[in-house]
Amino acid sequence: MKIKQKNIYRKKIIVAVMLAVLTVTGTGGTIFALQGSSQTTAETRDNKAIESMFSFSDPQGWWQGVTTKTSMVVFDNNSSHACFVMLEYIGGSVDADSEINKINAELTKHGENYAITPLDTKKLELHTTAGPVGYELRQSSVTTPPGSSKVKGGQAFGYIQLSDGYVEIKGYCDTPEQLGSIMPALEAIKFDDTN
Repeated sequence: MKIKQKNIYRKKIIVAVMLAVLTVTGTGGTIFALQGSSQTTAETRDNKAIESMFSFSDPQGWWQGVTTKTSMVVFDNNSSHACFVMLEYIGGSVDADSEINKINAELTKHGENYAITPLDTKKLELHTTAGPVGYELRQSSVTTPPGSSKVKGGQAFGYIQLSDGYVEIKGYCDTPEQLGSIMPALEAIKFDDTN
C-alpha cells in the first residue's frame, strides 16, 4: 500500500511540475508575443513621418521636440534646457506689435510687476518653399520680482505674415544673454506650406 501511495504521490508531483512548466512557458510565450506585437506597433508608429509644415536640420547642440502638422518645438542640448524655440503656423493675419503687447500684458496682468525691458531686434530669415522670408525677432529681458513665479529671463518673438496665414516664432532662454544661442536653431528650420 505504501508503494502505491508513493507512486501516486510521484505522479502528482510530476503532473504538478509539468503544469507549472507549461504555465510558465505559456505565460512567457504570451508575454513575448504581446510585447513583440506592441513593439511592432510602436515601431510602425515611429516610422510614420509626421507631415509637418516645418522641418529641422538638427544643428549641433539642438534637438527637435514635439512636432505637429502646424508647429514645432526645438530644444538646446543643455541638461537644464536653458533655451528652446517654438514655431507655429496660424491661419489669418497678424499685427506683430499687438501680439507682443498681448504677451507682455499677460506677464503683468496679475499685478506681479514683471519688469520687461526691450533688447535688440534681430533681422532673420525663415527658409520657405517660395524662398527666404525676412522677419524681425524682437528680444526682451524679463525680470521676475521676488515671490513671483519664475519665467524665462530672455524672450524673443517674431511674426511672418504669409498669404493665407502667418508664422509665429517664440524663443525663450533662462537669461537674456543666452538669446544669441537660439539663432542657429532658427536658421535650421524650414517652412513648407505645400504639405
